[in-house]
Amino acid sequence: MKPLIEGKARYDQAIVDFLREHRFRYFDMNLVHVEDYKNFRIPFDQYMKRYFIGHYSPAGNHFFAYAIKDTIVDWLDPEPITTRNRMIAGSSSMATYQSNLASHAWDESFPQAVNPLNQGISNTCVAR
Repeated sequence: MKPLIEGKARYDQAIVDFLREHRFRYFDMNLVHVEDYKNFRIPFDQYMKRYFIGHYSPAGNHFFAYAIKDTIVDWLDPEPITTRNRMIAGSSSMATYQSNLASHAWDESFPQAVNPLNQGISNTCVAR
């Protein structure tokens, strides 16, 4: 990450080039850190201590989670209910969600599963 901040070539440029060339969806946290660092006027090592303790600190985990969440939601289809506009039963949004569910293929080859909470049997479908 430090070379990126200093305007030097990144060590993993060949990987980034490959991902772009083959049009893979990817998330580059290094670029997020570069942009975040621009908001500080501190030495890079001090910035790193904010988020790292040999790996991400709790603050680093929080920063990473919020940085990647919108990208992950963009990758999901259908989009999770919790990230959509509030839906009201009977609304067109609810109808769209229900039609999305109906349009997905389901594998019913595992019809029974034990419910660990009450040891009962429940029907289970596994999405393909």
